[in-house]
Amino acid sequence: MIMKTIHKTNIALIVLFCVISIVQIANSQVYPKYIFKHTDVNGYIGGLAFSHDHNKLITTGGQHAMMWDLNTGQKVMTFPPYSGYYAIDFSQDDKKIVTNHVDHATVAIWDAQTGDQIKTIQGEIDTRPPSWYTAVTFSRDGESVLCGDENGSLYVIDINQEKVIQKYKYLGGYMKNIQTFPDRVRVVASSSIVSLQSGEIIRKFDSPIFLSYDGKNLFTFSVEDILGNWFFTTYVLDSNTYDKKNEYTPFLSNGTDHAISPNGKFIACSGRTKADAIVKEMPRIIDLETNKTAQTFAVEGMPGDVFDMVKFSRDGNMVAFVKGDTVYLYDISGLAAGVKGAETMQP
Repeated sequence: MIMKTIHKTNIALIVLFCVISIVQIANSQVYPKYIFKHTDVNGYIGGLAFSHDHNKLITTGGQHAMMWDLNTGQKVMTFPPYSGYYAIDFSQDDKKIVTNHVDHATVAIWDAQTGDQIKTIQGEIDTRPPSWYTAVTFSRDGESVLCGDENGSLYVIDINQEKVIQKYKYLGGYMKNIQTFPDRVRVVASSSIVSLQSGEIIRKFDSPIFLSYDGKNLFTFSVEDILGNWFFTTYVLDSNTYDKKNEYTPFLSNGTDHAISPNGKFIACSGRTKADAIVKEMPRIIDLETNKTAQTFAVEGMPGDVFDMVKFSRDGNMVAFVKGDTVYLYDISGLAAGVKGAETMQP
């Protein structure tokens, strides 16, 4: 009975602390460095990816993929029709782009310099095929494309052979994240780590996992519903042993989307307007080491509004918030811990 009372007291203190942190930072919002309007037929952005050299951003939505220059804020090119619906990524050398294609279980590969289509490849059609790929990325050597689907399965497509050469079924729900380890053997796929050599599932987690860009750490989190509010606990794991290296204090967020920074020190939250929430949550970045709001954000002309999607750049110095068909790009290099972490990150 005493322990339950202490637990409830601790929860109440955490809730109060989170509310105070949000309110204290409310008047220090920053506005976007650039605003990118993805003008297409469906009026929404389905996916985006930052280049490894930190100079470009690509977005998908409707029927076209579009590329943006992060130094000038200008649109570089619009790719041909049917070039991009959702999943998209750059190759390691930023010379190619892969997107999921309008055709069933198909990927398209594009020249990132000219926008020309190099080839399309249809994946394996089995008894429960993916209607489309929800995540795509290149292998580190650029010889294959890794694709995830809504069933949580991973497909490895050999670009030269133009066929699926490996398949891993049901790795952890709807797949949004695929990352390759520096050793070129292991792959993060949703909430699992798989081996491209042996074909085995090396480790499966309860929640999605993310690999740091230097390949040294893995990040994951647990979610607990307390009085109708979501509390996230973030964990840092050794990428080789999978042992826990750190556990951060739970933070409050009812946002619709979250992203963890490449160095694992920050969480970006999309914000949320919820009638029964303790407060209206502004889009913000939480410093996991202090459990305080490090920065809040505003949609131009609509301070404190909420977003649909959020993603950090690969070096952690920028964060993209998406609302409908628009990307609001914020420069967060002024966050000292983010800059410090970025200095050691590798693509």
